[in-house]
Formats: sequence, structure tokens, C-alpha cells
Amino acid sequence: MSGVQRIEFEDRGQDFLWWEIDTETGRILGCGPHQGWLWADGDHRVDLSTIGIGQRPSFYHRRRMDVITLKYVIVSAGPAPAGGR
Repeated sequence: MSGVQRIEFEDRGQDFLWWEIDTETGRILGCGPHQGWLWADGDHRVDLSTIGIGQRPSFYHRRRMDVITLKYVIVSAGPAPAGGR
């Protein structure tokens, strides 16, 4: 059974500050406080090897497969709270 990890990003004025990610598939399951409709649409996946404090995660859209590195650094990572934020 897979778990869900929440990663939080540095705040540089972007619309999202966290993602919740399936730890088995890398699928973005949640996003907040805004843009959940975009990131948690079922099509975005994170390269799990790029998740770590101080790192900028890489992700791809499953239909395009081009890998993009996010501009924002991860400041914390851990289990997602039950029920999201």
C-alpha cells in the first residue's frame, strides 16, 4: 500500500505552497492553497528521487513526458495530514 507525503515549498509568491504526493507512483494528489485543479489533475507526476529538503523537485505530465524542474525549493517533507489541509 502506498503512502502520501506532503512536501512544502519556499514561499516566493507562487499560488501553491505544498503538494501531496503518492509515495509509490509520484502522482500529485493534492496541492494548496491554490491551483489544485492544475497540479492534482491526475496527470502530473514527481520524480521521487528529487524529493528532499533544499532540493527543487522534477515533475512531468504523463501525456507529454518532458521533465521540468520546479523553481521552488522544498523546505519540509513528511507524512500528509489526515484529510489534507
